[in-house]
This record gives sequence, C-alpha cells and structure tokens, in this order.
Amino acid sequence: MFPNPHDALPLPPRPSLEQYKKQAKDLVKACRSDEVDGIRSWAAKWVETLATLQGQAFTIQLRARMLAIVNEVAEFARCKLLSSDAGNAKCGLTDAQFVIARLHGFTSWPKFAKHIEGLARASSPSHNSKPRRMPLLPVMWRHSSDCWTRIPS
Repeated sequence: MFPNPHDALPLPPRPSLEQYKKQAKDLVKACRSDEVDGIRSWAAKWVETLATLQGQAFTIQLRARMLAIVNEVAEFARCKLLSSDAGNAKCGLTDAQFVIARLHGFTSWPKFAKHIEGLARASSPSHNSKPRRMPLLPVMWRHSSDCWTRIPS
C-alpha cells in the first residue's frame, strides 16, 4: 500500500480525478481541524467509500479488515502530513495528494492523475470494458523511527 505497490488499495470501478482532488482537499481540512482524530475520521470515510464502490458486502470479516486498513491509512497520512521534511508546511495539499497516490500504489500524484485520466478516456462510450474489482486486503505494518513501515511477508 504505502511503500509497497503490491499492497495498494484498489481503485473504484469508475475513478474520477475530480473526486480524488476533493478527497485530497478533505484530507487537508481533516489534518488542519481541531478534531483529535480528524485524519482517522477521513480515512474511515474514505475506506468505507472505496469498499462501497467495489460493491462489497459489509460482513464482520470485511469490517475487521477495514478497521485495520483505516488505522494503517490514518497513521501513514499522519506521518506524511505532519512531518516537517525540508521545511514544507504541515498539512499541505501536495502532501495530501501524495498520500492518496501512494495509497493506490503510485509513486506520485502526477502519475496517479495521468492514470485516472487514461482510465476515463478508456471508459468513454467507444470502450465497453468492465473494470476489475479487487478486494481490500489487510497489510501488516510496524512503527519504526517516526513512521510506519511494512512488515515483509
């Protein structure tokens, strides 16, 4: 998911770059809010939306996996948004966009945006392919230094 693209969260069937831009802005607002668990609340809403768009039935097992994913997403977002690398402002839009791109397995927001735009072109009326659905998978992480890292499987 985060450092390992093989653990990436699946894209919804018809991803929208405009929706992802809105998600990034919402993540910035959550980060800057006075709410103690603002980022975690954002992550919970986002993961549930992804699962709903995937058409998954909300079983007890899925809820447990989603809870683990929400915690990992929130910790990764906190780490990236609240770090003070190279003097960047905390909770910046660029960092939020990077977080979203990494969660889907992309190395940068521009590469992610280009991919989403390509999917939009491919799903135009001239193309009739059905997107592949992928389940949300749990990933094991551990805290080291000031960030979470993936535990090798």
